[in-house]
Amino acid sequence: MWLIIFHILSAGLASSALISAESCEDGYEPIDGVCTPCAEGFARVNGYFLEMCWDCGDGWTSIDGKTCVSVCPPGQIYYEECTDCPKGSWSTGETTTCQSCGEGYTTNYAGSTSQDDCVLDADALPACQGGYYLEKSSGSCEICPANTYSTAGSLYCTDCPENGSSDAGATECALQVVCPEGMYLPVGSTNVLECTYEDCEAGSYLTEDGCQECGENTYSLEAAMECTPCPEGKNAPAGSTSPDDCQYAPCEAGFYMTEDGCQECGANSYSSASAIECLPCPEGTESQAGANSCSAIPAPKTTDPQFDTTVPPPVPPTEKGEEDEGKEEGDEEDGQEDGEEEGEEGQEDGGEEGQEDGGEEEGQEDGGEEEGQEEGQGDGDEGGEG
Repeated sequence: MWLIIFHILSAGLASSALISAESCEDGYEPIDGVCTPCAEGFARVNGYFLEMCWDCGDGWTSIDGKTCVSVCPPGQIYYEECTDCPKGSWSTGETTTCQSCGEGYTTNYAGSTSQDDCVLDADALPACQGGYYLEKSSGSCEICPANTYSTAGSLYCTDCPENGSSDAGATECALQVVCPEGMYLPVGSTNVLECTYEDCEAGSYLTEDGCQECGENTYSLEAAMECTPCPEGKNAPAGSTSPDDCQYAPCEAGFYMTEDGCQECGANSYSSASAIECLPCPEGTESQAGANSCSAIPAPKTTDPQFDTTVPPPVPPTEKGEEDEGKEEGDEEDGQEDGEEEGEEGQEDGGEEGQEDGGEEEGQEDGGEEEGQEEGQGDGDEGGEG
C-alpha cells in the first residue's frame, strides 16, 4: 500500500506544474487545462490531493477510473483476495461489490455470475404458476405472451424455438417437427430427436440408417430390430422372412432330405440329386446303399454246359500243317508195324490150334492169318488215332 501511495505522490509532484487551478472530479485528470477521463487501468481520487491519474499495476484494474481493484473471475470480488459472491447476489468480475438479486429473489449457490441466476425466493414471494412470470417491479404474476412459455415458479417467459408456437399463458410450445424422409414422429413426441423409422418389412431389420435387408442364412419377421440366424447346418437366401426359409443344402445323389438333414438311401433303392425320398429298385434290379441307380440282377449259374457261361467255348478247327501231316504218317506206320507183329503171332497161334483140332494146314494158316490181320489192323488203327 505504501508503495502505491509513493507512486501516486511521485506522479503528482512531477506533474504539479501542469495542474490547473480548476479542480477535476474523481476519475478525471487535468490535461492541458481540460479534465480528461482516466485511461483504462488508471484511477484518480481527490482524497489523495493529486490531480493526475495513476496506474493500478499488474493484476489490477480500475472501475470508472476511480478505484483500483484486483482482477477476479466472474462470480467473485476482491476483498483482500478473490472471494465468491454470497447467495442472493452475483458478479461479472472486475468489481469490488456483488450485485444483489433484489427483494424476494435469491440464487441457488454462491458465486453466481449473472442476474439470470437469480430465482424467486419461495420464502419471500409467492411462486407463479406455469404460463406466468413474476414481474419484479410489482411483485405480481403476469401471463406469458403468445409464442412463449414458462413453468411453475419461473421469473420470466422463454421464447419458443423457430419450429414451435404457443398461445398466451402456455406451459410449453407446440413443435412443428419435420422428420427426415422415411421417418415419423410417434404420437405424443415433440422433439425431432424422437423421430423414428417406419416398421421394417419381414426380411429386413431396423438400423440407424433405416431398414436393411437380412443377410444370407438369417431371417426376420415384420418390425424386427435384428435378424435371426438359421439353425446350424441350415441355409437361407438373403431377405428370408420366416424360419421355414431355413433349409438344409440339397442332398447329393444316393441321399434324401429329412428333418435332420441328408440321409443315405438303403440297399435296393436309389435317388438323384436334391431328392426328398429314395425310390425302390424296379423288379429284376438291385443296388447297394447310397446308389444313384439300379443294375440288373445277374442270371444264376448252372451245371449244364449248354447254359454254363463259365465253360470255355470249343476251339474251331484249323488247317493242318506239314508237321501235323508228318506226325500222322509216322503214327500210321507205327500202327502198321504193330499190326504185322500181332498178325504173325496170330498165325502161330492159329497153326497150333489147327494142329490140335486135326484141321488142315491151309485152314490153320488161313485162320491164323485172318485173325492176325484183323487184330493187327485194329491195333494199327488205334495207334493211328493215337
